[in-house]
Amino acid sequence: MGTAHRKFSLAGGVAAASIVVLAVAGPALAARRQAVAAKPRASGRTVVGLSTLPGGIVSGAEGVNSAGRVVGYSGLGGGGEHAVLWDPTGPASFRITDLGTLPGGAGSFGAGINAAGLVVGSSGVTGASHAAVWTPTGSGSFGVSDLGTLPGGLLSSAHAINVTGVIAGNSDTAQGADHAVVWRATGSGSYSIIDLGTFPGDDDSSANAINANGVVAGFSSRLSGTNHAAVWTPTGSGSYSIIDLGTLPGDDRSLANALNDAGQVAGNSAPASGTADHAAVWTPTGSGSYSITDLGRLPGDKKGYASAIDANGRVAGDSATADGTSQAAVWTPTGSGSFSLEGLGALPGDIASFALAINDAGLVAGISFRSPGPERAVAWTPGG
Repeated sequence: MGTAHRKFSLAGGVAAASIVVLAVAGPALAARRQAVAAKPRASGRTVVGLSTLPGGIVSGAEGVNSAGRVVGYSGLGGGGEHAVLWDPTGPASFRITDLGTLPGGAGSFGAGINAAGLVVGSSGVTGASHAAVWTPTGSGSFGVSDLGTLPGGLLSSAHAINVTGVIAGNSDTAQGADHAVVWRATGSGSYSIIDLGTFPGDDDSSANAINANGVVAGFSSRLSGTNHAAVWTPTGSGSYSIIDLGTLPGDDRSLANALNDAGQVAGNSAPASGTADHAAVWTPTGSGSYSITDLGRLPGDKKGYASAIDANGRVAGDSATADGTSQAAVWTPTGSGSFSLEGLGALPGDIASFALAINDAGLVAGISFRSPGPERAVAWTPGG
């Protein structure tokens, strides 16, 4: 099973909680993209292909912090993937670092990074895959800690980390469900885990993002029905309240992929039938209420996906045709709830792309595809 993904999307039905199971086979996400010409790249940005580890072919960028450090994964010469960090060394150049795995792990995956340079993701362990955190130890080195699972669980995955080091993700339970969780540091490299639960009657949930205030965004779902975007707000003593963000009018499914410190949430909304996903933003209006905005799509496209949001309310994701061919995109607020939309294009010769992360300086990171060929980690630098 490959590790590349577009954060979370609703296409094809109910979203499942995303626990990354690591394997030695390389990602094959490019097979989901059709071989049609990518749309022209927007002016004002430079698209940079990020390097792979020696012998590696595939790679993907999943997160970026305020210093422009990019985290993701790279294939290895002998197969499998490792979590990696790309450090900026110039306006459009980056140096790659192999973050390695938990002891005995065969592979790993980087998903998020905070301002202090702590990286979260997943690593293989004996017979399973566990959420992991890589902590800088100086001179470009990192120590790695196993975040573990809920009691009786076998699998877990970390998706995001905030400025205070609280980590959001999900873990399976002893009963086989997947639940949204947070991990809090307890000292000496140890962490405690908190089960965020689900909406009443739901089976699964996932925590996909966390902001500086400890607010968590994701979704809650039921195996026999639909899922809704969710926000969990800390209420003290390790407890959280959960809010259903709902959907766009006429839709019945939604999920949240990202949120900023102002509480704006980015994600997707979709109808009961078909795969017409809409990129959406939920804006808090007070007392636990939110308004929702459809971000729209590039001309002629039928789907939109919102994967990240910065402090300025800019949203990164992709806009896709009916056959699923996508182009990375950024939506910029223009006032009164409106947004302008910029297509970012792909690497030269590639046929599709999507954006998975954005920082406050406007640096965007994601993946570019060619057909045939592997997916490749990319960064779109602002003002190039």
